[in-house]
Amino acid sequence: MHRIPLHMVSEPCPEASEYITMSGVMCPRNLIECELFLKVLRKTTDAVFRDFSEVSQSCLDIAKKCMHIKCPSVLKMTFQSLTEIICRAPSDSPTCVDAILARSVLYMKSNQHATACNDLLYYESLDPALKTTEGTIVSQILHCVCLFMIREYQASKEKLSVVKELIEEVSLADKSEISRFLLLIDQYEDRINQARENVEFCKKVQNENLAPFKGFKLSRKIPFASQACDYSESIEISGGVFASCDIPKGEIVLVENPVHFQFSAPFLNCDLCGVHQEQLYTCDNCRFRTYCSKSCMESDAEVHQYECYGYKIGLIPMLEANMLFRLFCEAAEYILPALVDYALDGGVISDPHDAWTFILEHAQEEEKNYNLVGELLATPPNYTLLTREKYKEIVATAFRLSVFIYNDTYVADKYFYLLALVKTDIINVMAAILLRLGGHVLLNSHRDELYYTKPGNLDGMNEFNEEFDKCGNLPMPTDRISANVFSFYGVNAISDFVDCYNNVHDSLVEAEHEYPEKFSKDSPIFRFADRLHSICVQKYEIETIEDLVAAETLPRDQVDEVLQIFNTSKRCHLLRNIAKYFHQFVNQYFNKIENSVQLKSTLFVTLKTFRQNGVTKNVKAVSLPSGKVIGVTTKKIHKGEELVLCPDFSRHRDHNIVLDLARREDFNFTTNIVNENSNVSYVITFQSDD
Repeated sequence: MHRIPLHMVSEPCPEASEYITMSGVMCPRNLIECELFLKVLRKTTDAVFRDFSEVSQSCLDIAKKCMHIKCPSVLKMTFQSLTEIICRAPSDSPTCVDAILARSVLYMKSNQHATACNDLLYYESLDPALKTTEGTIVSQILHCVCLFMIREYQASKEKLSVVKELIEEVSLADKSEISRFLLLIDQYEDRINQARENVEFCKKVQNENLAPFKGFKLSRKIPFASQACDYSESIEISGGVFASCDIPKGEIVLVENPVHFQFSAPFLNCDLCGVHQEQLYTCDNCRFRTYCSKSCMESDAEVHQYECYGYKIGLIPMLEANMLFRLFCEAAEYILPALVDYALDGGVISDPHDAWTFILEHAQEEEKNYNLVGELLATPPNYTLLTREKYKEIVATAFRLSVFIYNDTYVADKYFYLLALVKTDIINVMAAILLRLGGHVLLNSHRDELYYTKPGNLDGMNEFNEEFDKCGNLPMPTDRISANVFSFYGVNAISDFVDCYNNVHDSLVEAEHEYPEKFSKDSPIFRFADRLHSICVQKYEIETIEDLVAAETLPRDQVDEVLQIFNTSKRCHLLRNIAKYFHQFVNQYFNKIENSVQLKSTLFVTLKTFRQNGVTKNVKAVSLPSGKVIGVTTKKIHKGEELVLCPDFSRHRDHNIVLDLARREDFNFTTNIVNENSNVSYVITFQSDD
């Protein structure tokens, strides 16, 4: 979506301020097109979820039948089908709940008892109204057996007592459906109750922290660098990190644990902690943002509520703005206290340029403690490093995202309510903030390619089972022949286009009356509005599309010229493909049998301040499996010498792989460097269940 350019009223200039740049694209044409596209996405999303809801039960029934077929390829497709139902079917439907229970059974049949435990724990956390009595009993029985199989003997005993009480309390007229599971718990009861001594491995973690030489700096520019480092700016160079004292070879000068990252492909990693696993869950509402557990989902709920709708309709993933949206929310929260203090002192900000200046001055105050978004807002990105096409892309992303934030979230009402600005001005200010943050994300993110092998036996995976052919693909929106944007998207002239146009019209009228001295009649936004008004002479509002087509106040060619702005077949084709194929693209992730490639983008704060193009390279950056990055000196560094990074990370394709300690020999690491994941000793202990 971000690769479809906006109508540029004026050519964007990387040297201009973000506010000036976004003012150049603020016109009704872009506003109306963005708002119309949001409506199209909403309608498409509703249709896809409605259609999938209708076929999900039949998919589940077929998957249950295929669970008994002893064929690796069929079982693999059964896993995929169940996972798709769990992640995409309405979370408040019995189908989704039953699919979780069915997948746990399949995991147990595959001897993946620990994984089955996760599904069963998730099942227990769901609304009891969605679960049947039989399903509750079956889940408790399976959980009890799984705990026994993973040697959680005491927990298994406690769960067995719960199962027995549940079976006694509940009277089932027909136990035939769960007879196999009742027989299963009878078979395991004696083994679970048997007293035994078990040899277990207990982790004993040493109390050593990964910290840089002489502790953390915690200054504004380099918070996660060593105390032995200083940040300095000069005319010759944009800025760099220098040694404030002699630093021996092999010392850690940087320990950074980034909190902002995003993945290119959905449904492969937890979007909160980053872990990769086959068994994942999605947000109950948007059914897109992915989590590894209920705990991660609940931890992320407070922030995710602002972006949830953007994930549901696919706008945030299309714009690749996962990280950008979160940074914007942090920036809005960072700006609000300053606006409150200014308002309490009697100040009123009624000009959008003044609002932008106020935000920058607030971020640039030197006495403030370190804050990530404050640092990003205070420092303009070097846009000249981007190609003109890439710069236009982030401009388009900032504008489209700001329109979405204003129209479909309550972020603007919550954080920018003290700005005495009309709709178009608030969108302009938010777009300027998004553009600056987007520039930092693009220029200062490190990208890792992660390779994930599909689990299980891949032999014969290209075989296809006729049972799955009955499900078919997700129903897609019907193609339309007309190139007219209104009929093409099925947009209702009165309820959709008119709403979009009149919103812009009302905001212009309001701005003209309240701040007449700040608006020029020659501005792009007024020129465009006047063109539409001239077509509908003596009409203060557009009531139907026919008002445009049947207008007699202008020659037909001029009417067509204005309509062409919204009806160009090329843009219709591009927007149609986006709206039509996004959910089909999502569906493909549940039907892959080959290995998966994931691109992880991570925003680093301190690492980006180290130069990487110097002649002397004396610091090596190593990416740990936990996601942290450490910088280690490769030689002795003298006081006043600049610390320059070697150009490439020493990193791993999969962050779940334990760091190979042998690779550290290249740097002569000293003993104070400790790998978090390897800093574990194992002690054999004997435990009794009694």
